[in-house]
Amino acid sequence: LGLGLSIARQLVELQGGAITVASSGVGRGTTFTLHLPIHQGAPVAEPAAALEGGFGGDASAPYAAGSLAGVTLLVVDDEPDSLELVQQVLAETGARILTATSAAEALRVVSGELPDLLISDIGMPLMDGFELIRRIRSGRDRTLAALPAIALTAFSRREDQQRALEAGYDEYMAKPLRPSVLLQAVVAMAGRDALSRNSA
Repeated sequence: LGLGLSIARQLVELQGGAITVASSGVGRGTTFTLHLPIHQGAPVAEPAAALEGGFGGDASAPYAAGSLAGVTLLVVDDEPDSLELVQQVLAETGARILTATSAAEALRVVSGELPDLLISDIGMPLMDGFELIRRIRSGRDRTLAALPAIALTAFSRREDQQRALEAGYDEYMAKPLRPSVLLQAVVAMAGRDALSRNSA
């Protein structure tokens, strides 16, 4: 069905919606239905300064474009459309964004350059996100072992969250999620840790 539908699905799921596809058969056309939640009484657009808390940062501190200038983020996901979507969301922060399409590639990246924050998918082939963070945490490089990390995954059960935290992630975020929620978590974690490293 093409890359466009895949990207559209990711965008819709970030808003808590879904896309369904139905067809009566070959040559009979296809119906695409877009479902988006409507929150009664809620504003249509969310102001950038009114973000949700709950990620260890100051909920009263507004997200600002360019607020992570000079910060390096590493995003890991084996799905190109998901990787691109997260990149687009994070681009507004002004951060430098590195990407990897596998856990093995991510390990190669961090062996050559230390990012300020890791954002990784969990469900990846060959080596999953759990093994990735375990290898980072158990490495000899103590600075790398302390790398702040967010698990960004479609696994949303309570036991999945617990497993991610036990493996070594500092935060767990289940897809779909709102871009503003991801931005707040990233700004809170990456900004805080970058400042502490620069002042050390």
